Formats: sequence, C-alpha cells, structure tokens
Amino acid sequence: MVRPRHDHVGVRRERLVDGQAHLTLTGWDRDDYSVLQARPQTVVLQMANADVTDEKAPQLIAETLKVQKEFNWCVDRLTYEKYGTKDPSKPGVYWMTPQEASAMTNAVGNASTQYVKTKVPADARAWVDTFAKESRELSKQNPAGSSWIEKIDCSKYASKIQIK
Repeated sequence: MVRPRHDHVGVRRERLVDGQAHLTLTGWDRDDYSVLQARPQTVVLQMANADVTDEKAPQLIAETLKVQKEFNWCVDRLTYEKYGTKDPSKPGVYWMTPQEASAMTNAVGNASTQYVKTKVPADARAWVDTFAKESRELSKQNPAGSSWIEKIDCSKYASKIQIK
C-alpha cells in the first residue's frame, strides 16, 4: 500500500512493507515534524529535507525514539490489560509480585548465567558475569514503578494499537 500525499511543497509517503510502517518525508517545507509523533508505529523513516541539519537531526531522533518507547510500552500494557491474569494457575499473562520475583531469583541462583556460559566462546564468559552483575545492580537502582515510562497514559495510543 502506497499513499503519497502532497503536504505543502513536500511529499509524505506512507506504506506497509512486510507489515511494517514506512514513512518518507521529502521536500518538507514545514518546521513542524509532529507527523512523526502521530505515527509511533513507524519502523522505517526516510527524510531528505533542507532543514534537517546535523543540529536538528538529534532532536528529531530523540523525540521520535521517545514516542517509539512509549508506543512499545503501551503495546505491552494493553496486551496485559487484555490477557493479564492475577492467578498464575489460569491462562494468560501473569506478572509476578516483587516477593515472587525475589523468591524465583533466589531459587534459580546463577543457573541461567551458567547455562549461557556453556553457549558462548570461552573468552566471552567474563562478559556474561559482568552483564549479570550490572543487571542486578541496575535492577536495584531502578525498581518496578520508578521509570517515567510506567506513568504514560496509553489511551493516547490505544486507537493505533490492535491487540488480537
């Protein structure tokens, strides 16, 4: 599906390629790129515009990535709202309580780290230990509920997200 659209002087083309949204903005004569925020499902973005300078590109990228992170979070959130369960014996997506997660982590110990080490070259095994150590420290520094993204109102994306 290709939908070229002439916005002012420029062309905005949207299409699906293998089920992924592609957006092309060329010859855009606007300072406003809010069209990027309105299309968080965009996977590939192509732009060729005079005002997208080396100074402006990082700002556009940061804004677009923030929206993409919000969109991804909301897909997970809305999936849980549809398929979530509070009873782990029932079908559906179950999120452990912090106490359950702690008990499981203690029960598993370092078994997953040891398993991964059997699958990587010997010179990469130290990196597995480093990753495990850093991830434990980061999890303590950033407990569930402490991230800005967990406070996002997903209703603004609900019309763009289809959970089957």
